[in-house]
Amino acid sequence: MKRVLLATFLLHAAWSGHAQTDRSADSLDIWLSSETSDTARALFLIQLLEETSDPSSMHANAEQRLLALVDRLDGSPIRAVRRVARRVRSRHFYVQGRSMVFASNYAEGLQCFLRGWALVSDDATPDESLIHCLRMQRLYELAGDTSRMVNFALSGITHASQVQDTNALLWLMQSVARVRPNSIELDSIQHLGDLHYKHKDEEDRAFFHWNMALTMMRQGRNDEARVRLRNMIRSHQGKPPTASYALAHWTLGEVYGSLDSLREGIATLQEAIRLAEGIGMLQWSGAERRMLGDQLSRLGLENEAEEAWLKAAAELRVNNIIEEEFKAVEGLKDLYERTGRYKESLAMTHRWILLKDSMDRMDHARSSMRMEFKDQVQADSIANIQRMHEQEVRSEIMVGRERLRRNVLLGVGSGLLVFAVVVWRQRDRIGKERQRSERLLLNILPHKVAEELKAKGEAEAVHIDQVTVLFTDFKGFTAMSEQVTPRQLVHDLHECFSAFDRICEEHGIEKIKTIGDAYMAAGGLPTPNTTHATDVIIAALAMRDFIAEGKARKLAAGLPYFEIRIGVHTGPVVAGIVGVKKFQYDI
Repeated sequence: MKRVLLATFLLHAAWSGHAQTDRSADSLDIWLSSETSDTARALFLIQLLEETSDPSSMHANAEQRLLALVDRLDGSPIRAVRRVARRVRSRHFYVQGRSMVFASNYAEGLQCFLRGWALVSDDATPDESLIHCLRMQRLYELAGDTSRMVNFALSGITHASQVQDTNALLWLMQSVARVRPNSIELDSIQHLGDLHYKHKDEEDRAFFHWNMALTMMRQGRNDEARVRLRNMIRSHQGKPPTASYALAHWTLGEVYGSLDSLREGIATLQEAIRLAEGIGMLQWSGAERRMLGDQLSRLGLENEAEEAWLKAAAELRVNNIIEEEFKAVEGLKDLYERTGRYKESLAMTHRWILLKDSMDRMDHARSSMRMEFKDQVQADSIANIQRMHEQEVRSEIMVGRERLRRNVLLGVGSGLLVFAVVVWRQRDRIGKERQRSERLLLNILPHKVAEELKAKGEAEAVHIDQVTVLFTDFKGFTAMSEQVTPRQLVHDLHECFSAFDRICEEHGIEKIKTIGDAYMAAGGLPTPNTTHATDVIIAALAMRDFIAEGKARKLAAGLPYFEIRIGVHTGPVVAGIVGVKKFQYDI
């Protein structure tokens, strides 16, 4: 019933027009007065803000009313009411963040999402955790941050399995498969989808098959995608047009273009445009026309390509789809340059520059978002990261066992196989990530210090009475750097220092650091011993011999060569971790 009321109100507001925003605000007051509960009013306003992006005073009035209602709910003496208030405010942050994401303001959109999640994360239900993962997965997908998109998708898969939301599970599995082809088998997704959608709505089933075809196309399996899309279109013929039917034509047109079947691609895209306009999806038709112009140009039909690009640019500009408009304008600019139409070329170049600036700002926003998130992650200690891995492993095992037990009791034999595969892959992925984290930590710190850091969250500096320190550099390094390319110089340094690393490891010596062409290591730490001086001397001689062999090879080839200088000293040191970010073990 609330959905009907909301739809009626939105229709009334649309009829009122932008010139009658005061009347729309009055209508809002009337609708709100019909509700007796503050919570019901707040939820109604949330739905209103989610359904419309109208910048009028009616929209602003709705937002102000919502915040006032939430403030009242926050002050309730009833704990359950305050809990509802937090969730309403959290949804409001999501609505704000979604608007920013649509405007390509990813950094601020991320902050809104995180602020909203912070309000409910302490007592979030599995369903709320799943919704958060879906939102973050979509944000990072739009921002082009594949790594974090996959991380949230994998977390979402766990929550979707826990609450048995197969729609979300399939969506997230497909999103991972599109960018990580070897992470999830498409046969597993297909099997689960066939079981789930067997008795579902035909349009839901069609969307699943379209998404599978899109995943195949993203993986470069264009022939398989073409067969699936053609079967989709064939099975729907004679029925009223639907969104999935229109999307199937659009994607098939793109597949034909990838296969250089341009005439088939052009015909299919023309039909896709007709279908998109028929169901009112003008955002789709603009991007489809841009793609049509590309294929017409590749076929040498420049006049037809110009017409398609001009229409596409106009539609995309109205809908503020900057990246697609940029491609259409770029096609026109290049076409006018090729054909000597310099006046039109100048106009298109001006528009192209404006769009390029907008895209650069979008890229900067994406980079800022990545850096902000990176800084947040780096602020966590290594010990906390290790504990998170261990806790996640235990949770995954428990969730997997419970899910398998439940499925056995329900008798879902085929579904059991798919969920078992998902659990196994999650456990395997987490195990590999944990091993990777261990290797990274041991590359930075000695084993004893790393274990202390994981156990206590910190590692104390220690005084050691007798340590032998080795330090090397290369004679004439600055002069040599002027004789070779930077790439060759770095290659030669890497070759030498890698050999030094192996020598140190062989003789039980701890590498401390490198600075430019200097290499520093020490024997007798972090665990004191009585052989440190001998170990270091033997290692120093091995380093000398390695450089001498390299010098002989370089001389024979007439190439510049390194000459090493080695110093050794024994005495007391204080050893420990230095720094917070990019910390290192130093003496």
